[in-house]
Amino acid sequence: MIYCTRLDPPVYPTPVYESLMAFTIGAILFGLRGITRGYPGMLFFIYLLFNGMERFFIEKVRINEVYSFLGTGLTQAQFIAVTLFLIGLGGTVWIWRKHQKS
Repeated sequence: MIYCTRLDPPVYPTPVYESLMAFTIGAILFGLRGITRGYPGMLFFIYLLFNGMERFFIEKVRINEVYSFLGTGLTQAQFIAVTLFLIGLGGTVWIWRKHQKS
């Protein structure tokens, strides 16, 4: 008899996907470092934007418990990802407006 030849349900190699996305995000941030030099903290908030998007979409293919909150069916990690994205969005807007007034 052959045992353990298939997983039920089938899973994806999400660490590989995450690594590829992390290197891509790192390359983008490395390219943006000169542009954001005059905006202290902007690069961090851009990172939060990208990290939130990456985490949200990687959790779509993972097998996790789904919670219902305000009519959404999201995992705990997706709630955290949305929070990171919103903090990043708010931070970039805040820094941008702060420097536009100066």
